[in-house]
Formats: sequence, C-alpha cells, structure tokens
Amino acid sequence: VAALRNGFMNNAQALIHGDLHSGSIFANEQGIKVIDPEFAFYGPMGYDIGNVIGNLFFAWANKAYTGGSAETQTALAQTIRETCDKTADKLAAEYDKLVTFPLYRAPAFRKAYLDGVMADSYGYAGTEIIRRVVGDSKVMEVTSVTDPAQRLPMERALIDLGIYLIKNRAGGLNGAAVTEEFRKILAEGRGTHGQNG
Repeated sequence: VAALRNGFMNNAQALIHGDLHSGSIFANEQGIKVIDPEFAFYGPMGYDIGNVIGNLFFAWANKAYTGGSAETQTALAQTIRETCDKTADKLAAEYDKLVTFPLYRAPAFRKAYLDGVMADSYGYAGTEIIRRVVGDSKVMEVTSVTDPAQRLPMERALIDLGIYLIKNRAGGLNGAAVTEEFRKILAEGRGTHGQNG
C-alpha cells in the first residue's frame, strides 16, 4: 500500500480523472461521456483503470449476496474480465503507436512499463475496494444491503479480494485470474456464512 501511495503521490505519468468509476461514465451507441473531473491531476495511469475495475466488483458482490441471477453474475464477471484484458491490449497497441524514443521501444522496457501500468491498476483496484467498504465514501451496492447476514460476508469477500489484488498485483494478473479469485472467495464465503448460491 505504501508503494501504491507513493506512486499516486509522485508518478506524474498522465493526466487522469482521479475519481473514475461507473457513476462517472455514461455510455450508449453514440459514444461515451465522462463527468465529474474535479479531482483530475497528473498521476499514475493505473489509478483510473484500477478505480473502474474495483467498482465493477461491487455490482458483482451485490448480486452474489442478494440473490442476483447466475446470468447477471456471469455477465458482470465477463465485463470485468474483458475490461482488464482489453485495457491491457489497448495500452500495448497505443504504446506501439505513440512511443518513438528508441530506448523506450526496447522490448524489455516496453514489457516492464506496460506490466507496471497493469500492476498499478490491480493494486489501485484493491485499494479502491477496501476504501469503499471500510472508508467514509461507501458505494450504494454495499450500503443498500441492510441485512447483516448478507452485508457482513459481502464486505469480507470484497476486503479479501482487495487484499489479494494489492498483494498479487505484480504477479502477472489478468481478467481471468481476478475473476476466478473472486469466484473462489465468494464460494468460500457462502460455505462459511451460509449464503445460498
């Protein structure tokens, strides 16, 4: 967490939104609009990416603990998986188009840079999940669950996922790895806390 905080404070990698989540993004067939840029600053690219990924897990957790359909949960898992993997693919494609400095085009540097952005993304997803569960800025997907028998195990599952993302961020995670880990956490939570599948 200290390394992630240090990156947040000191890595002026790109102009980022600073509070990017599903409530700040409007999308339809005509395009995408992003609102509420009042926290924009120069920081690590992975911060915005991680906030989006982290916030998608709240919807899945909510449906898992409040009786959402299997189809809805599968669709949410697919959205998370594709968001992670397509982001990594698009970052790599943009890197190849935009980066022209010969030292930065070296394969080892390119890989380290792109891997670093994605590691940051998973780490910041973890910090966002934990912050929104235990901090002052909670999310509706958590606060709307008023039954403690549902909410407490849901919060535990989210915190477990946040810890996993932070600790394993540099381990080459991808969309399949993080969604599979959350499936395991949910399965263990249901077994421990008596939730129905």
